[in-house]
Amino acid sequence: MKGEQIMALFIVILMIGSIVGFAVWSSEDRNPEPQNQIQEPFVPTNSIKFTAESVPVKVINTFNYLIITANTNEMEINKIDSEIKSVNGVKQISSRFAGDVKDSLSSGMMYIAEITFSAGKNPEELVQEIQAKAVSLTNVQGILNAVVNVPKTVTLSNSDLNLIKEHEFAETRTQALVLPSTIEGDELLVSLEVSLANSLVTSQTAFEEKNITAEPIPVMLEKELDLNELKPELALIATINRSFFEGNDKTNELIKSVSGITGSNTILARQGNMIKVYFNELNETEFSDLNNSLNEITGINVDSDLNKATVFIQVNAETEYNSVLNSVEEKISLAEMDFNSLVEPTVSINSDINIESVNSKEIAEAVNALLEGKEFEVQIMQKALFSVDKLVNENDESFEVTAPIEAMINPGKTIGEKVNLSIYFYGIRGKAEYLQAEEVMEE
Repeated sequence: MKGEQIMALFIVILMIGSIVGFAVWSSEDRNPEPQNQIQEPFVPTNSIKFTAESVPVKVINTFNYLIITANTNEMEINKIDSEIKSVNGVKQISSRFAGDVKDSLSSGMMYIAEITFSAGKNPEELVQEIQAKAVSLTNVQGILNAVVNVPKTVTLSNSDLNLIKEHEFAETRTQALVLPSTIEGDELLVSLEVSLANSLVTSQTAFEEKNITAEPIPVMLEKELDLNELKPELALIATINRSFFEGNDKTNELIKSVSGITGSNTILARQGNMIKVYFNELNETEFSDLNNSLNEITGINVDSDLNKATVFIQVNAETEYNSVLNSVEEKISLAEMDFNSLVEPTVSINSDINIESVNSKEIAEAVNALLEGKEFEVQIMQKALFSVDKLVNENDESFEVTAPIEAMINPGKTIGEKVNLSIYFYGIRGKAEYLQAEEVMEE
């Protein structure tokens, strides 16, 4: 659960007290429309508030009733309400500003709204659509009303009064405030707030801490799959010593000059700025003399590791690199020191390449040869699609795959060929999500 969502949830509770407008115990109407009027529950003066953390519960039902909080600088509340009402699925809205309360992360008023929405509307998508359409709101957070089953017996505590109590609930169902992504049947860990007058429960609410059912499971596996489809798209990663790099534009034009390429977009992924000079031996006196000499060069910072006999020369961003490199090499050549080697920083580029057909091997080889001739180290992959119904991890947990797996493979493959893939994904609710895959490289 994200920190800002936890913060939003508890701000809501502090601002509006408790939510009593929905039929928690109704078994006939599982999606009643709550009253818009918020009422404070009657709490006897002799009641004591207890809490419990990380209580395991199961979601019995969720309601078509959403509370949102957001920041705004718009003081016309009707304008905000109109923006929200334009969202498909919103049926009723009751809103207000939270007085002079300022959000801890940004300036502006806190806007709170209780929204009744249509049955079948995904509440998580609803929050996203509100954020998109309600342009006067920022940091929109949503909280859903639900009913959960708590354990029959829960250990409650009150740290202020140093009280610990084993409480047995006569009714194990209770209202809960959960994230919009939570659905019926989910297993949760919740914080529980219970007010007791003697052993009588006067109020109780659960707050979602963690959704165990929806907790992403990271999975990495290897699997051999039949190649279903090739895309006329190549992805290039290349590195080169900085002194040889002629710039993105020239490199991009070089790639586009290869026959069969219809387009290329090359970007600078990383540009190093540290020259490393290695010596067989290096003492403090030698470094001091070399440092004085190197500091005559403008636009650099010099450091050393005497134990490793290494000098580090950082080139400032605004400095012309090749001019500095020439000056450094000249200074080192004049120094009477046991020189070993000089290692330049590298430049890395990424390029997305469109090709005329899916037959990519000859094109990839031509690009590779052209760039290697310019001192690049090159890796070229082709985009491909693979189909599989499910993936199984090492714990024999099965995850449904709902769309073709997009993978990067070596050029030159043919449809139907078996390809060994490294596959990475998150298992969420029994489905493989956020899939990434690439061909396993043979050593």
